[in-house]
Order: sequence, then C-alpha cells, then structure tokens
Amino acid sequence: MAVPIYTPLEREMPERKKGYSKAAAFLGAVALVALVVTIVAVQQGQTQSLAKAKASPLKYGSKITLMTSYNEYIVVDKAGTVTMDGYTTGNNVVTVVNPKGKKGAVKYGDKISLMGQNGKYFVARYSGKITARSTVIAADSEWTIVGGSGGVQIGDRVSLKDEFGYMTVNTDGASSIATEITVMQKYLIGMPGQENGLRRAHGLKYGDIVTLNNNDRQYLQIDHNGWGTLRGHPTGNWDHFAVLSNEHREGHISYGDRVTLRAHNGRFVSIRTDNRALEAVSRSIAEESVFQILGSMQGANTGYVHSRDMVVLRGAEGFLDAVPTGGAVRAVTGDVMDPQASPFQIKKVWDNAF
Repeated sequence: MAVPIYTPLEREMPERKKGYSKAAAFLGAVALVALVVTIVAVQQGQTQSLAKAKASPLKYGSKITLMTSYNEYIVVDKAGTVTMDGYTTGNNVVTVVNPKGKKGAVKYGDKISLMGQNGKYFVARYSGKITARSTVIAADSEWTIVGGSGGVQIGDRVSLKDEFGYMTVNTDGASSIATEITVMQKYLIGMPGQENGLRRAHGLKYGDIVTLNNNDRQYLQIDHNGWGTLRGHPTGNWDHFAVLSNEHREGHISYGDRVTLRAHNGRFVSIRTDNRALEAVSRSIAEESVFQILGSMQGANTGYVHSRDMVVLRGAEGFLDAVPTGGAVRAVTGDVMDPQASPFQIKKVWDNAF
C-alpha cells in the first residue's frame, strides 16, 4: 500500500485550519457578546430616558389636583367647604405653598400649605374639621406630606398629616382625626386639565345646547328646510337645540318646567296646528313653541334635569313622539302620557354649539 508523501507545508495545513477555526469561533463569540451588551445598554438607556421624561417633580407654587381612591377629587367651594366630589369649573384645583415662602421642589417630609380655588388656605380646627377659610398660614394650616422618600413627583399617591392626624376627605366634609393611613387617606397628585376621574353631573341650565335621541339611536333634528325629522346622527349641528324659557327663567331646568327649543337655524321649534308636524321656521315664540319637560317612566321625574336623563316633551296638542311618522316627527295627541311611549334621552353638548 502506497503511503502518501506530504511536503512540510502540507503537513502544517490541518493544524493551521484548526487554529483558524478556533480563532474565528473566538472572534464570533466576542462579537456576539459585544452586540448583546450594546443592545442591553441601548435598551437600558432608552428605558432610563423614558423614565426621566415621565418624571415630573412637584414644585412649590404648582397648581395640582388630588384624586381620592373613589376616583373623585378634593374640591373646595366658594364658601371654603372641603369635600370629596366630582370636579367642575376648577373647584378641584389646589395650589401647593411653602409656609416659609421658599421655592423649589417638594420633598417627602416637607411641611406644605394648600390653597383652594377660593384663595384661602386649608385649616384644621381644634376638633379636626378641615375647611379652606384661612387667610394666613399658621401651624394649623401646615401639612406634612408623607408616602415616600426623596422628591415628590406628579402621579405619586401621598398622604397629608397635621398635629391631629391624617387628612380624610368624605362627601360630607373633611377632617384630620385619622391616626392610621388607609386608602381613604391617600391622594393621587394630578394636573388640572388632565383629569381622568369623575366629573360632577350638574343639572342642565337654560341656555345649554342639547341633543335628543330615541332608544333606536335616532336624533331629533331640523334639516335645511326647517322640517323636523328623526334620523341617524348628522354630520353637522342639525341635532343641536338651545333650551330656553319663554318666561325668561335662568338657572337650572327642573322637571315640569315649560321650555322652548331654538334650532341651529335660529328659529324656534313648534308644532303645526294643521297636521301637527314639527318644524322650526318662526323667529317668535307662540303657544305651539312651548313644551313641558317631564320625566319618562324609564327615569327620574323630579328635581333637576340632568344630561343623559330620559325625558318626554308635552306640547299644546300632546306629547312629542320619539318615533318617526311618515318621514316627519309629529306630536302624539292625548292628555295622558303613555308609559310605553318611546322617550328621548337629553344630552348636553359640551364641546360644540351653533
């Protein structure tokens, strides 16, 4: 059997190939580790930068909101009463003040004072009852902010303590006699205008803009001819009505009140005397333009009328039907309300008018 003869260079080739393979494997492993380290470092850097971007320190002089565990807010009325309720018209805005007049960031353990929308400071009486009626800052209007360490951030949940105990705000008032912290003594710091808690459902007032829709999601509306119809939600403001009073009333609308509706075209809604069809063509208020607003069998029928209530409208000839008849909305004759009649849901238009 012939034995192959290798030159010295050929004898070294397998060893060189093994060396090259080991070197390549080592370099590949080093590159992979470097890539992983780079990715992790970038991700950590992005996470840290995002965390830093989200963190917003609370500073003295800031206007904030304090939301309770019930998603309601600490609110202050003009008389200085402090309660827990849904917010409206800035009554949940509180200003953080340093009792010594200092500026800068608020830290846990600091003593702070709180000013309500009425321009008065929160103050605790000897009984522990809290009101916002102090014009000066004293020991009974200072609160220690607790619940963490370091700087206080927007979005933190904090508690406030005075010489008596921890601030507790309920629907019937506020006090500081609690000796321990529960969920009732924790408040989420937020920014005015960015509330995600509950807004107070105020009653409708004369001059408000409303829509009226039936149970089939059809909206009462006035077309370009001034004719009243019930159709799907329009793209424009054909379904907008201003609720007014022919008796020049102001303030809240109560069940049983007589109201008039002014359509988007500036004309008053009325019922024709010949065929009882609904239209909005007149600039003057007549008896046919007056409706008594009543509660339906599906909802409230006393007190203030609120947005999203179910109501019926009774005109001179009878109740306005919430079901389209022959392409036109008509008033149903009869003096007695039919409990089975389809009512309207009245809703306030918050972000638009005419």
